[in-house]
Order: sequence, then C-alpha cells, then structure tokens
Amino acid sequence: MHSSGFETEHFSGAGTQYFVGSFDGYTFTNDNPPDMTLIVDHGPDNYGGVTWNNTPDSSRIFLGWMSNWQYALNVPTANRRGAMTIPRILSLQRFNEGVRLVQTPVAQVAQLRANHRHWQNQVLIPGTNLLSGLTAKSFELIAEFEPGSAAQFGFKVRKGINQFTRITYDVSRQLLSVDRTHGGIGDFDSAFNTVYQAPLAIIGNRIKLHVLVDWSSLEVFGGTGQTVMTVQIFPAASSDQVEVFSSNGETRPIVLDLYTLDRIW
Repeated sequence: MHSSGFETEHFSGAGTQYFVGSFDGYTFTNDNPPDMTLIVDHGPDNYGGVTWNNTPDSSRIFLGWMSNWQYALNVPTANRRGAMTIPRILSLQRFNEGVRLVQTPVAQVAQLRANHRHWQNQVLIPGTNLLSGLTAKSFELIAEFEPGSAAQFGFKVRKGINQFTRITYDVSRQLLSVDRTHGGIGDFDSAFNTVYQAPLAIIGNRIKLHVLVDWSSLEVFGGTGQTVMTVQIFPAASSDQVEVFSSNGETRPIVLDLYTLDRIW
C-alpha cells in the first residue's frame, strides 16, 4: 500500500492506493495494468494507515488516520484534531475483475455492542421507515438487501432537523455513495460538503452493508469489504434518528441488525 496526496474522481487531498502482485525478493510484479488505481478507501478520511502482523490469530490489522490534509487543521472540533479508524482485518479475495483487498472490522468491535434490534424479511416501501422511533449517536448497522424493484435504497444516519448523512446504493449503476452535504457543519472548507461514490457489484442478487456510526464519523463496508468508505461528519448532538429507505420501488432487507455501541474507554 502507498499513502500519497493523489487525486481521483472521488475526492482530492490525501488517500491511499494499493497494488496486488507478486514479489520475489528483488522485483514486484503488478497483476494489474500500470494505469489502474486501486483505492483502499473511497471516502475522503482515511490516510497514512499503519499495519500489523504476527497477531495471535495471524491477522493483518490496518489502522488509518481519519482525516484529510485538505481540511485537517480546520475541522470544527475542540481539544482534538482527527481520530483513528476502527482497526480492520486485511485480506485478499478474488472477484470477477481480479484479486482485490478486503477490509472488515476486527471481531473485538462486537464487545462494544449493547442494545440489539433485529429485522428479517421485511419489505421496504417508499415513504416508510422501518427504523422509525429509534435514536442513536454511536451504533452499528449490519444489513443484507435484495434490491427488488427499487432504483435506490440505503440509510440516513445522524438525522435531525434539516440534517442527515445518506448512504445510498444505486441499483442500475451498481454504485455505493455517501452524501454528507446535509450532515452538519461543513462550511469550514469549500470541498467538504461532497458526495463520495464507489463501485459495488451485486453478487447473488444481494448487497451487504456494514456501517459503523459515531458522533463525528461514518465507516461503511460494502459487500464482503471490497468497497470501503470513511467519512467525517459534524452533526448536531440532537441529530440522532436513523432511517432505512427505498426509492422508486420496493426493497427487501433479508437481514437487518442494529446495535448501539458503548464507549471504548
């Protein structure tokens, strides 16, 4: 992996790209065309990741800096400037397009889980919200959807009066996006209020989303972790509602779990 200040169609500033290939001790051979850019995280706020190996279970663990040099010194926070991502297990998995990096939150995150709500085989109808009445500022969503007739489906998190951050899957374009244009304070940088998107293929007529939400951050793992997006948000403390939505047609969440998360310390 290589961290750098490159720019892509998704975001500018600081990001990390990776290469898949073989190394014989002297020369690295790239399995992909030299002009192909593989991105570790399609959100704007994951940079300079540190990795560990030789863990007790032989996992490769990744921990990134959750910020972006474009606005790192101007974020509207007191007593801190940035945070770290959730530790992630790195692995390689083969897809139709080739071998790709896969990231999943470490299993220890489950130790933070508190209140649990579970839904199965419901139908999402446009204009309705299966999660109506639930409130949470720090929580975890694990969902598997069958797209059905919907054009789009997803979640609105940290929702309040005129505020929300939207996670959307576009069925026809097979794109996952995070929209923070209404997520809260964002006027400290001209490029902060932006929509970020990344490809995520439908496999077996299913889309899996694993989302970790905190007071000022959002980490989205799409599929088995091949598409990841890390985004800072700065909503009001009162913005604590959650919504699952379906647009222009029905969607079926095969499984949907919501856990509130306790503090790490």
